[in-house]
Amino acid sequence: MMSNGLPPSAWRPLLDELQRDVPFLITTHANPEADAVGASLGLYYLLQKLGRRARIVLEEPLYDSLKYLDPDRVCRSYLPERRLELLPGEVHWLLDAGYMHRLGKLEEPLRAHSMRRLCLDHHVGNGDGFDVALIDTGASSTGLLVAELWDACGVTFTLEAARVLYSAIATDTGWYRFSNTDGRTLRMAARFLDMGVSSEAAYGEYREFRSWPAMRVIVAAMQTLAAKLDGRLALFYITEESIRREGISYSELEGVVEVPRIVRDVEVIALVVELSPTRCKLNFRSKGGVDVNKIAGRFGGGGHVRAAGAKVEMPLPQVLERIEWEVAQELAASHRSQGNRSPDSAGA
Repeated sequence: MMSNGLPPSAWRPLLDELQRDVPFLITTHANPEADAVGASLGLYYLLQKLGRRARIVLEEPLYDSLKYLDPDRVCRSYLPERRLELLPGEVHWLLDAGYMHRLGKLEEPLRAHSMRRLCLDHHVGNGDGFDVALIDTGASSTGLLVAELWDACGVTFTLEAARVLYSAIATDTGWYRFSNTDGRTLRMAARFLDMGVSSEAAYGEYREFRSWPAMRVIVAAMQTLAAKLDGRLALFYITEESIRREGISYSELEGVVEVPRIVRDVEVIALVVELSPTRCKLNFRSKGGVDVNKIAGRFGGGGHVRAAGAKVEMPLPQVLERIEWEVAQELAASHRSQGNRSPDSAGA
């Protein structure tokens, strides 16, 4: 049963790769979220069912908020002090990213090896010359693409695969609230629910895990929330000192960037998490016509039109100032573009 996604011919190059009796090394981008981890585990379970050897290596240990996806601890973290040893003929499979530099600390050791490279992703861009790359920007999530790969292989989902792939899809669509939610996505999600996956349990495990110290950090962040650019930009930040004082993990900040979405006039949301006095993590969200992927790209990051991020070597005050300037430019460009549309073209 297919979900009306890509045509069968689009899957042929990857299906040919799966015919080869070789081990697979599955990786994803640094600081992975539920889609990246769920997709990686979903692919791992597929390879297992096909009788292939596979392993998952991440840049760092899983965030606490994502450990529910991997109760059997399939995901391993890379240890820089130990050389990354490859198995004979091992094939590298990158998920949820189209560029090798998104691997973080894993990029250098993987580039040091001559190996066959595959990519499956739903983000714009593919610049690293993979041997086989399937990039479908129309897919709501990489988890959806991995689920469709199961279908393309003619393999029946296991419950453990359905569980992780459901979480991957649900989280990347904001629990089916975001504009990337479509019939293709909902049809796949419905199949997983029919198998016995619990949406309530998935949401609870992903969202309802925070500690009281984390809530104090979030409250402090809300006190920094500023309405910029006539209220179209919601800009706020979390300091390194508050995280250190409360002793929380960065994983407990997952989803905080979404809070200002409830404000009617907000078009862009930017949350800055201070990692050190000279380093910050940026999270962007868009509700309107602004492409935050472009904004994140100017900081060396990327993502989607409606959700993107970056890490920068820059002190917090400077980051906040630059974000406001960059968003102002993008808002102006977006509004000019909308203003230039004729009534006929707007309805085309």
